[in-house]
Amino acid sequence: MLMNINLTLFFSMLNLSILLGTSTNSLLFLWMMIEMNMISFIPILYFLNTPSNKDIFMKYFLIQSFSSSLMLISMFFFSLMNYSTLFLMMILLTILMKMGTWPFLWWYMHLLINMDWSSNFLLMTSQKMLPFYLFHNINSIKEISYIINLIYLILIFNLISSFFMIMNTNLLKLIISASSLNQMTWFLNLLIWDYSMWFNYFMIYSIILFITTSLFKFFNLTFIHDIHFITFYYKILILILTIFFIMLPPTINFYLKVLSIKIFSLNSYFFISFMLCLSTIFAFYLKILFPSILFFKTNYFYLKNFIKINKMFLIFLVTIYFTLFYWMF
Repeated sequence: MLMNINLTLFFSMLNLSILLGTSTNSLLFLWMMIEMNMISFIPILYFLNTPSNKDIFMKYFLIQSFSSSLMLISMFFFSLMNYSTLFLMMILLTILMKMGTWPFLWWYMHLLINMDWSSNFLLMTSQKMLPFYLFHNINSIKEISYIINLIYLILIFNLISSFFMIMNTNLLKLIISASSLNQMTWFLNLLIWDYSMWFNYFMIYSIILFITTSLFKFFNLTFIHDIHFITFYYKILILILTIFFIMLPPTINFYLKVLSIKIFSLNSYFFISFMLCLSTIFAFYLKILFPSILFFKTNYFYLKNFIKINKMFLIFLVTIYFTLFYWMF
């Protein structure tokens, strides 16, 4: 009973910090709300996770405290020195550190693997809203187009890192966290060019992620092969969620992804658009193993042949994306 009351209190503080933080244009007040958000999230981590994983909240606290201190110092000198470029870059790097993007992704991946599914959902959604909003505010205060190449270099490495993480694993938490890393590249790109599109994209992604993590938590799924032991109906549901996650047609997510790529292309960032298209195709090629695992008791020989058969479908997907790419020009 006491635990439920405490959880309700901390969740209320978490939501309040997000509401107040996204309602201000003051960098200092926004920083304070980010700190309030962190203070609310750490007890939630403590209550939701098993005793063997209790140390993760300390790791989260140390990373967030260090990045927050660095962020506050950078904000002070950013304002004092008439919006200095150096301190602008420092603020952007601390935002990336807080969200766990490349090159600060290892603490983020470690936490996601060791936390329960509910904590994972919160870390991948609610804990990113205020850093995303700060990134948007920084872009509004001072146009960051002159350092955009550095940002895009980081985002490209983000895509590459997520691809290699998902390539050689059957751990569901690692697959979902690598997918989250991939999606952060889309989110940060959209924040630079179109805030309303980012909001729609983020909300739909959060809903899909909530359903997925709730389902995995309900069945206590850890590895891909655990899906063998659930009913056929839920296998179908997981397959549909996979399609939504990858954002393939005919889902509304695919439409949002196409519009996003169009926005990037209209701003003459063709290479990042091309990389984002390729990341989607590779994600599908890797996750195309899901249907075989869901519906068949497969062995290595079957999976190997299944991949070979679907190479033609991969070529078909590449053709579709190149057609869309050509149409957007």
